[in-house]
Amino acid sequence: MIRDYKEKDFLFGEENFDEEMATRVKPLLEKVVEGNFLGYDNKKIHYYYLKNEEEKASVVISHGFCEFFPKYHELMYYFYEVGYSVFYIEHRGHGYSYRETKDLDRVHATRFQSYVDDLKIFVDQVVKEISTS
Repeated sequence: MIRDYKEKDFLFGEENFDEEMATRVKPLLEKVVEGNFLGYDNKKIHYYYLKNEEEKASVVISHGFCEFFPKYHELMYYFYEVGYSVFYIEHRGHGYSYRETKDLDRVHATRFQSYVDDLKIFVDQVVKEISTS
C-alpha cells in the first residue's frame, strides 16, 4: 500500500523517533538489496536499493562528502512509502566502495569527475536495469 503523504501519521518527529525507526524503518530496511558494479575505471562501487513494486518512478540518492548509508535510512523510508523505488550509490572512498587510500578515516579521490562518471554508470546500468525488471 502506498501512503498518502498528507496523512498526519506519515512523518514522525523527535519525540518518538527511536520507536518509529525501530517499528517502521528497520523492518523495511530488511528488504534492502546490496550490490556492486564496476566504476568508470573498473573499480568496485557499492550500492543499495529498495524496489517498490508499485513504483511511480525511481529516486537516486547521491550522498555528500563523508556521509554513509545509515544517515539516509529515514529518507529511504519516506520515498518508498509514497511510491518510489530508491537507489543509493556509495561513492568511491566511502563505505564498501573502492578507496584510493588504506586510511578508513580519510576520503580521497584523485579527481572529482570520477564521482560523476561512476554515478552515470550507476544510473544508466544499475538503476535502469532494476527499475525495468
